[in-house]
Amino acid sequence: MTDSIASCSAGNRCCSGGNAGGARRGRPVLAQRSRPRKRGGAVRRGAGTTVAMGGLRSRTVIDRSIPRRPIMRVLKAVNPVIAAGALAFCLALPGSAEAAPPQVIPGAANLDSMLSEHAGHWLAGKATPGMVAAVIKGNHIVALGKAGYARLPDGEYPAGVAMSLDTIFNIGSNTKSMTALLLSMLIQETALTWDTTLATALQLPRAYFHNGVSDDRADVTLRQLVAHRSGFDCADGTVVYSHPQFPAGWSSFTREELLDRWLKGTVTPNIIGGVLPVGYLADCTGTAINSYDYENLNFAIAQSIIDKWSGMEFVEYARTHLVEPYGMDYSYVWAHVYNLAVDDVFEIEAGVVWPYWDDYYYPKDKDQYLDHTFVRSYNTSFNLIGINDPGEYGLAPGAGGFGFDIYDWSKYGTAHLREQSQAWKDVHGTEFTTYNYGFGTSKKTGAVLNYTRMAHTGDLASMRSVISVYPELDLAYLAFANGGVDDNGALSEVLSDLEGSLTLGVDTGGCANTSSVKDVQRFYDQTMFGCAGTVTKANAGTLCKTGYHVCSAEEFYENNRYGGGPAEAPTHHYWTSTTLKYSGTGSNNCSVSATTGTTCNQPMRACAPSTTDPLGNSCNWINCGYEGDTDNSYFGGCANNTTAGTLCCETMISL
Repeated sequence: MTDSIASCSAGNRCCSGGNAGGARRGRPVLAQRSRPRKRGGAVRRGAGTTVAMGGLRSRTVIDRSIPRRPIMRVLKAVNPVIAAGALAFCLALPGSAEAAPPQVIPGAANLDSMLSEHAGHWLAGKATPGMVAAVIKGNHIVALGKAGYARLPDGEYPAGVAMSLDTIFNIGSNTKSMTALLLSMLIQETALTWDTTLATALQLPRAYFHNGVSDDRADVTLRQLVAHRSGFDCADGTVVYSHPQFPAGWSSFTREELLDRWLKGTVTPNIIGGVLPVGYLADCTGTAINSYDYENLNFAIAQSIIDKWSGMEFVEYARTHLVEPYGMDYSYVWAHVYNLAVDDVFEIEAGVVWPYWDDYYYPKDKDQYLDHTFVRSYNTSFNLIGINDPGEYGLAPGAGGFGFDIYDWSKYGTAHLREQSQAWKDVHGTEFTTYNYGFGTSKKTGAVLNYTRMAHTGDLASMRSVISVYPELDLAYLAFANGGVDDNGALSEVLSDLEGSLTLGVDTGGCANTSSVKDVQRFYDQTMFGCAGTVTKANAGTLCKTGYHVCSAEEFYENNRYGGGPAEAPTHHYWTSTTLKYSGTGSNNCSVSATTGTTCNQPMRACAPSTTDPLGNSCNWINCGYEGDTDNSYFGGCANNTTAGTLCCETMISL
């Protein structure tokens, strides 16, 4: 497989609550002072225990509890379709909100040592001042680390500011996949489709797209737009203030109006009369439509479409449809975070544009961010990058303006692994080679478990990020760096090391590497795997890797426990090795047992929360308990349910 990471060249809190993690340190944003916390809660830690970890230097056992918030607190203003999808995602994670396992598993690998090989002071020969990274398996972070500095030692901070896990970074162009996802959500709510043209989506006559030769770009579809196949080819670094169509008196316009005017211009075109359009839709130079050409303008256009059709500002649509429903709101910003890293937290420097940006550009709930470090970034000479006017990314953050800490961004990675709603499934499509829906994509196919790699990098003011997601393998990797002589190289090396690691690398878990396995589910205990497929019970063992066996019903029950209930729901229907009987009256009022009850023509098995799973396997009864208990332990099945995947458990060797 040829891996593809799209690159930018321009300069479970929803269910279980969350916290920013990491000791609270001095930071360049604020003097040391006490403020009430508005979100999250207390952090409880235990002593770290270093143990051996193959492929990496060590790992530290971490005891980290996640405070809880109500699951659907933020969904009251959301369209019912999106609310239902987010609720289904949350409910699929734990057995109940009260029983939700922590986001970071106990025993998570500590990546500090690995990252410190690249991050630190330039006098020590480090490539970048600071780094943060995480590895996600299923619903959980299984490896986490930080190293170096959020701000290097200087005259104002002689000791520097250490990198922490609550540090907020800009993710740069990794915002693009979020914008594509938000557009996908909008499509579920409106008459838009992925084949809707730009002229229809922007509600503009074709003349506004005329570049003096043709108006063909009016026919570009939304699918082509978010795959960088629109035919637009502009200089990504264009400063919007200097563009002729950045209107005089611009500060009297709303953000949506300003972006709209920038795109279409202020002249009403009349092609027959010789009056050509002057907006960016027309004067952006062109390449052949449907040819790949990375262009930030594509996602500024997508943002404008969301503005027009949603009836709300893009950043608010993002908040209500993605950030809050999926628990990413503890650190969400849509600003250049190095602009936030100034004394007195949000004090704005003098400048012609600052007064306009203040209310829009900076979060109104400012106390929320007092627990965070806002990272500073550095150029290749390790000189601090100064505070700048927001520029085009303030106008169009949909192309690259969001920021998160590693915990919240990891929630986004987890959702790509587990969310089953149509909006999320659509953005996993690979209709085009190389790039789709805000991700660089590549596929592994053949007589093996077929899977997709979705990857992207971000670069904003020398603040870099990388994400690599494997939906079918239930794996994701994320990392940040904040500039320096070779932060991009450091990120690439860290990602390569993690993806190739013996314990954390890309693999099929306990599932056989065969095309009969369609998806891998990594359960909380990380020794039990759901291997999605459509085999009979007699062939259940064919889906397990060597060294793993078909789990018994007892193993599934015990390995999937947390806090008195199931740790998570199966994503598919799975066979166990046990011939299970049933008792009860039907779904939600039933139990399974190996010894008592009624024999069915097909043994009961582990079942997803719906009667039909994504592969078409059936469980006519669902949400059954175990051994006489009718509390849901995700068993079910019975009559004529002839196929399923397999639960595979690690075979322990007795010494």
